[in-house]
Amino acid sequence: MLDPTTGSVVSTIGPIGFSITGLTFDPTSDMLYGSTSRLNPTNPKSFISISLSPGAGTLIGSNSTGGSNADIAFDSAGILYGWSEASDDLVTIKISIGASTVVADFGSFTRGSELSFDLIGTLWFAGHADSAVDSELHTVSPTTGLATWSLSLTPTTSARFNAMAFDGTTMFASRNDSTLHTIDLTTGAVTLIGSSITGIDAIAFQGVVIPEPSSLALLSIGAIDLFGYGWRRKRKQTHTNH
Repeated sequence: MLDPTTGSVVSTIGPIGFSITGLTFDPTSDMLYGSTSRLNPTNPKSFISISLSPGAGTLIGSNSTGGSNADIAFDSAGILYGWSEASDDLVTIKISIGASTVVADFGSFTRGSELSFDLIGTLWFAGHADSAVDSELHTVSPTTGLATWSLSLTPTTSARFNAMAFDGTTMFASRNDSTLHTIDLTTGAVTLIGSSITGIDAIAFQGVVIPEPSSLALLSIGAIDLFGYGWRRKRKQTHTNH
């Protein structure tokens, strides 16, 4: 469990059993899914479902594009998108088997490659590698797979974004220096929240189609075989804790 106001860990549920590079909730079923990294020792570059209790992952299938999907994100209709590290392109993913299909040639080398939809259905992308730092976010058309607009970020650092997630009102992002931030999607201002778990590599909010309640799911990686997963239910004070 992550506290999104500080970046600190509230509690840990249990091991996923896979090395994860992307997390996302299906807004039509509330199921949590993940993409495995190329470093996963048994099922690299694959697609899994994840139980919120006790946090265990279940293999669905291998990625048909030949590379890992650096990040994944559902739209409000339940269509799953990913960013393929095999071709540096936007892909759609068939959740029943995990197979990926390239939408179109993005036309540029990318790295980091984080994806998240905002509340109005705009797909945001971080990972354009035209420079040594993440100086911009891009909006990407789910139809054409091409960048449609760029937002300059301030301040910039040498630490790249490695995860993004929208909680219904705010875009959150983690960097590869193990810090958590918010990004103002109007001004491009990046605000540090605080230090988080070493190796944080995937975050996802539950229930973002409706602004509240929502939950934050975090995967942290300290080493190839060390994983932590958690979720945080954001609720009014009158609600009862699970």
